[in-house]
Amino acid sequence: MGRWKSIKKIFKKYFDIDIAFTVFAYGHPVNGTTTRAIESLKGKSNEYYIVSLGHAWDAKAEKLLKDLGFQNEKDYIFRVHKPIVLENYDLSKGNYSDIYGNRITGTSGILKKVVFRGLNSRIELGKGIHIGKSLNFDMDTNALVEIGDGCRFAFDVTFELKGNVIPLSTVKIGKKCRFLDALFRVYGHAQNSSIIIGDESSFESNLDMHANAGKKLIIGRDCMFSHDISVWAGDGHTLFDVTTGKNTNSDYDNLPEYKNKIVLGDHVWVGKGAFILAGTNIDTGSVVGAQSVVKGTYPNNCVIAGNPAKLVKYDTAWSRDIVTTDIKRCGSDEYVKLTNRSGEKTTASVIEKSGIIDKNKIQNWLVTGGSTGFGRALVIRLHELGYKVVATSRDISKLKELPRGIVKLQVDVTDIDSCREAIKMAIEQLGKIDVLVNNAGLSHTSSFEETPEEIEEQIMATNYWGVSNMVKSIIPYMRMNRNGTVINISSASGFRARNFGSHYVASKFAVDNLTKNLKFECQKFMRFMAVELGGINTGLIKRQTVIHTQIDEYKNLPQLYPYERKYVNKIGKTVDAVIETVNHKELPRDLILGWDAYQQFPQVMRVF
Repeated sequence: MGRWKSIKKIFKKYFDIDIAFTVFAYGHPVNGTTTRAIESLKGKSNEYYIVSLGHAWDAKAEKLLKDLGFQNEKDYIFRVHKPIVLENYDLSKGNYSDIYGNRITGTSGILKKVVFRGLNSRIELGKGIHIGKSLNFDMDTNALVEIGDGCRFAFDVTFELKGNVIPLSTVKIGKKCRFLDALFRVYGHAQNSSIIIGDESSFESNLDMHANAGKKLIIGRDCMFSHDISVWAGDGHTLFDVTTGKNTNSDYDNLPEYKNKIVLGDHVWVGKGAFILAGTNIDTGSVVGAQSVVKGTYPNNCVIAGNPAKLVKYDTAWSRDIVTTDIKRCGSDEYVKLTNRSGEKTTASVIEKSGIIDKNKIQNWLVTGGSTGFGRALVIRLHELGYKVVATSRDISKLKELPRGIVKLQVDVTDIDSCREAIKMAIEQLGKIDVLVNNAGLSHTSSFEETPEEIEEQIMATNYWGVSNMVKSIIPYMRMNRNGTVINISSASGFRARNFGSHYVASKFAVDNLTKNLKFECQKFMRFMAVELGGINTGLIKRQTVIHTQIDEYKNLPQLYPYERKYVNKIGKTVDAVIETVNHKELPRDLILGWDAYQQFPQVMRVF
């Protein structure tokens, strides 16, 4: 059942499982040895386990296997499994988990209906949650619903998180929120379509929230939604500009950032029947009038109304009380302010609470080694997304092919004076540097014993001291600004050894541990992250020094951490992953990218 040729090696290599033969159903031609009719397995469930990678579950296939004496999961498994349906699941009797990686955690309450259609999805419920009539979940692959302590659900509330290819979808609800009846519908996307709601917000009947195409719907704390409100971060269908042929509403990577979000600040009141669209940013303390159709950017403490909505009143504060003469009843002092008429967006605090950093803190980038490989791809992508970028190289002529608008500087990272001058010039050009990416690097393939001293010195001077020099040069500016991010491009060789690359490995181990130390030492004013790249075709290997060993003892050494040696990791996806991660407030110390790096990392941990 299914197509097995490319699977055989993987099963043997990573799971030490032999594939005996391929079986086919429904009259498919077979040769009786490597391919057989599925009927030949009748009564042999104790001898064979069936894995169906090419065939999704359906009732006909399940009946066929049962007639042959095979039991689901015990004797066979489908790539896309039969939906798992849990009805009236009582959390007080314990948490739930299955072999597909799906989990439910919580302490009390009965979930009316839960459907798991894919893999690795989670429902995480806090303490003291009140469930009235029904709380329902329909989850595909890589979906997360996280509900904070003390939330209340009065009537019918349903979470639908869709998508089963490579999706990510998230709903996070803060503490002590209240809902009458609501539908949350999120369509998964590689950029993680998300709905995030702050603490102590309330929602009346017929709430309809959507997020798709990687878009984010972010609502602050203490917001108040009336009845019949729809909030759609993403349209139901795709729009194109006829003159250019370009997607104008769902192509996440090529849209301006504001089109990929809806952001409502803290303490926003949304009136009955309002419809809020993607690209909307409403600041703290504002009011949205009933029946309004809202799309645009609006300041704090204002009233928005109409179709299309317009700003109709400034300097307004509101209270949850039906009648009060005390303006202090509006709540926090932050909710009672004059409207900011400068047009500046001040919802940064709400974005950061959601885990998304204010873009003003990561707007200006400096990338070393920007003329080739990963550095060049990163520079071009940042420029396309609207960031301001400085690209550097030892040979500035190699930067001339980069697009106009990118600042190009010559720097030798092994010379700290050159680094200091480059930082100074970059700040003069852009006004500040928010993100430094240390990407410049060299590699070699040679045994430790046979590596010439000049190669050793070049590797360490560029890969380690180059990073150290650039960081030391920029720290004073970032400390003064109380803001900064340093991304050190390392390698899977930073956490695992390899043959014939001792000095490269040593340089990356040094960079990783420098990053670890500085992440702690500079935590009060800047961020650090190391990126551990797997096998990505950046061209570095073609440019490396190669010295074939002449010593018999070094020939035919086994791989330390086996994996299939070919470049399958896409440089574009790697670049996007780095940018997406930097857009989050909290950075991991290590960002591991590449299927080979992921497979090697657990092997290393078992050794050490």
